[in-house]
Amino acid sequence: MYCRGVIALKASVLQSFSYLLASISSQESIHIETHTVASQTIQSYRNGADIYNGDAFCKKKAIQLLKEIGLPNGLFPLDDIEEFGYNHEAGFVWLIQKKKKDHTFKKIKRAVSYAPEVTAFNEKGKMKKMTGVKMKELMLCLSIVDMYIDDPASKKITFKTGTSLSDSFPVSAFEFEE
Repeated sequence: MYCRGVIALKASVLQSFSYLLASISSQESIHIETHTVASQTIQSYRNGADIYNGDAFCKKKAIQLLKEIGLPNGLFPLDDIEEFGYNHEAGFVWLIQKKKKDHTFKKIKRAVSYAPEVTAFNEKGKMKKMTGVKMKELMLCLSIVDMYIDDPASKKITFKTGTSLSDSFPVSAFEFEE
């Protein structure tokens, strides 16, 4: 009787472990697939784009773009940026960094994850159709698809997720001293 119980327990553990491995493999393939789609999108906008390389120069260009479109200068606290590209005609921008970056905006106590490739279409006061940015909310990671400042006088920036949920925060939480 005892032996049967142990065998059943081992079978249950193995089944759970198999399910976990399948889940991890599925998540990795989703990440790889998303990364590939972002890469393909970047490739389609490279022609006619201004492209810069090197961490310090790319950070400078990203901050310059954020200022030009009226967004806070600290929205992309990325490290080891390899490439920054901007196709002015399409309004398409991308940042490629060596690896994923997790960052907590301390003033609002929110964790944000930046994929190795971040892309967006921009216009005055907003970035839309974003890829590669996720905000942690409770136990979920929600993709940020739009961020915008509707009314500069409000001093609030709104983040919209792929599920159409949105939240607004003070612009000052995303600015850093220069």
